[in-house]
Amino acid sequence: GDGGNDVIMIQNSDVGVGIIGKEGQQAARAADYVISEFKYLKRLCCVHGVDSISRSWTIGNYSFYKSIIFCIIQTGYAMYSSYSGVSLFNSIQVTLYNILLFVPIVSMVTKRIYEEHELLNDPLVYQYYNDTNQKNKRTLFSFPEFIISLIMGVVQALVLEVFAKFSAGYNAYDYLANTVFFSNLCTQDIIMLMLLPNITWLNFWAILFCLVAMWL
Repeated sequence: GDGGNDVIMIQNSDVGVGIIGKEGQQAARAADYVISEFKYLKRLCCVHGVDSISRSWTIGNYSFYKSIIFCIIQTGYAMYSSYSGVSLFNSIQVTLYNILLFVPIVSMVTKRIYEEHELLNDPLVYQYYNDTNQKNKRTLFSFPEFIISLIMGVVQALVLEVFAKFSAGYNAYDYLANTVFFSNLCTQDIIMLMLLPNITWLNFWAILFCLVAMWL
């Protein structure tokens, strides 16, 4: 919409797009997104819309994945400590965990599955982003995929802890904690690179920053 008479329609829609027109900016102020000309609507939906869905799903999935790993590691250590409530990681490591991974996770906003010209000119791309066609129900973002990421987090956490425990022995608390912590961060950096079909300079430097900051 581009005028005051479109405000109610825009506010009641799932996604309201306002166009700055001759009738003023009432529609633009009420909208979720604002464009200056109608011709930009195609790019807003076909390029930015698709990329936003893809990036949101990846970052959301990964956030659950990294949290599951951290929780399972702590829970698994409870068995070795006779359920005494002692944390495997010290307070500094617990604090740094999300801080060190924050920058690499944010860098995932550069993810792009398709090139811009494909998004603008190939309608077949969009069969992966909706399930409206029952004969061709294909989607990149499904509940089974979410469950797989959670299972992967549980398995990775257990493997890291078991290997570290067998190599550390029974009295090397600091060795066990540091080995599990650093191994977890390194493997997550690798997983992040695997999740991105296009690795940009921002992803590279963000992960390098994570590794350097981790050792510092």
